[in-house]
Amino acid sequence: MIANVPFAKWADGKWDINPQRGVITSQGCACEDYDRAIAAGQTSKARRVKLHVAPLNPAAGRPEEKLQMIRDGKVWQYFYIYGETGTLQDQVADVDAEQAIPAFVLADLPRVARLARWQWNALLIHLTVNRWGRPPEQIFGEERAQELRGEQ
Repeated sequence: MIANVPFAKWADGKWDINPQRGVITSQGCACEDYDRAIAAGQTSKARRVKLHVAPLNPAAGRPEEKLQMIRDGKVWQYFYIYGETGTLQDQVADVDAEQAIPAFVLADLPRVARLARWQWNALLIHLTVNRWGRPPEQIFGEERAQELRGEQ
């Protein structure tokens, strides 16, 4: 998770920039493209790399019934991110509002936290289902979908 991501929204004939926390939703290969370009001294190439980032909002204050549906993966627009007791509140990522942000902008922003491996994997599955607009069983097959949900 990254702080102060400059999410942009067009409103009343102008761009409204709203810095807030976000989670990178791009695959790792996109991040590696940026790192490789920087390491090779290809700054102009690096400046063209964009990463998808979904805005985060605190989970607190939402109705518990809605939060449970998000936790259960039944609301494809949102993804639930568990925080750490005493340090970071639970968050909800709005994957429908993700934006492509230049990697060089993100590189200098403060890192707030890193997703656990299991949660990153769950996010990738969630994003796939959200983007394809089909149930996991239709995308991955029944057996693999059960495996991904931890049912086997």
